[in-house]
Amino acid sequence: MSASKRFPDTQSSREIAIICDTNPYPTRSGDNQRIAELIEVLRQQGWYVHLLLCGFLDHKSRKICRAHVDRLDVYAGTGWWSRVRNGARRTVRLVDRIGAPVGVPPLEELTKRLLGHAVIPLIIDYWQRYPAGLDNYVAHLSKSCRWKAVIVEYIWLHRAVDKMNHGVMRLLDTHDLQYKRVEEFASRGMTFPLQISRDEESRIFTKFDAVIAIQAAEAALIREMCPKIKTVTAGASGSGQSSAVSCPQNGQILYVGGYNGANIDGLRRFLSAAWPAIRAQNPHAKLHVCGYVYRAFLAERFEHVTFLGHQESMEAEYAAASIVINPAWIGTGLKIKTVEALAYGKPLVTTAKGIEGLPLDVKQSTVVVDDDAEFAAAVSRLLADPEEHRRLSHSAAAFARVHLNKQTVYRELLDFLEQTK
Repeated sequence: MSASKRFPDTQSSREIAIICDTNPYPTRSGDNQRIAELIEVLRQQGWYVHLLLCGFLDHKSRKICRAHVDRLDVYAGTGWWSRVRNGARRTVRLVDRIGAPVGVPPLEELTKRLLGHAVIPLIIDYWQRYPAGLDNYVAHLSKSCRWKAVIVEYIWLHRAVDKMNHGVMRLLDTHDLQYKRVEEFASRGMTFPLQISRDEESRIFTKFDAVIAIQAAEAALIREMCPKIKTVTAGASGSGQSSAVSCPQNGQILYVGGYNGANIDGLRRFLSAAWPAIRAQNPHAKLHVCGYVYRAFLAERFEHVTFLGHQESMEAEYAAASIVINPAWIGTGLKIKTVEALAYGKPLVTTAKGIEGLPLDVKQSTVVVDDDAEFAAAVSRLLADPEEHRRLSHSAAAFARVHLNKQTVYRELLDFLEQTK
């Protein structure tokens, strides 16, 4: 465990701690992008942000984190299990990093191919991500710091606040309703690596003074589950995107996705069921795939599909994209890739799951389809109809200006924090 040297002599009365086990920097997925934006918004509003990261963090990562927060602490856990787990995670990362440049699939994919089924949900139980002793470490920090509030990122770290000073406001940032996520994955014959029931999730919520929902529909469900708990909504903003001039290339389609089961399922379905039909109608069409989702397709080749991997900046790819796709057939919460496409003013073809949690008028600014045939037809239609393409692009940008600005997205959370100072 370690602390940065950036703690001020005079602590702010607006001090807030964020506890999480995923490093927001650099942003590699929708989840850590949202956490990074939350930190940015809080600091812009004058909050002193104390980030407590759980797990292994190398020197370079610590340096990057310290550039974005006011204080950084890293807690790796106590006991033999924490040491074994952290060692295993470092080993997997090292092997995957060495193998990626020469096309070796990640260990997760190799074991899946060898055994014929996914093993990650069986060996990486999200509940095991809680590092032993975290509650004691947080209790110690809460006594020495002047936290007004603590935000716990993800439900599996809920025990972090069990021994904390009771004068500190406790908030749980859900990201998703996890019991719903379990159901969504099961509907596709997949196992989500966190098993939880609605009742268990409800009981955990009651430990907190407030629960942060990522979108309005889930906020309503949480209020139904726990009527006495304060629920606020804070999604994700697209207002940080570049205002660079869009220069769409004819036939260029973009997909952005991290390495998770829902993205792998959606992209694989698109490539097998929709992409051949699109190519038959539009021989010039090409698909750029960005993000760590590429790790699931290392040994596969698809006509006119380029896997670009993680990109530190997506500006050039979005500028060149004529159409953005989000073939999301499962999942909960809010699809950050949908928010990002709208913020860039790009024509987006997606599903009902892809727009879940956004205001209903998003349907006027996207093309929402119900099956693979409709998906292929919608993409082909946009490639052939410049007027519809232009209308949808303008509508997406207008939607983002109204609904996806930071003031609107974070208003409920910021108001709640101001009231509890």
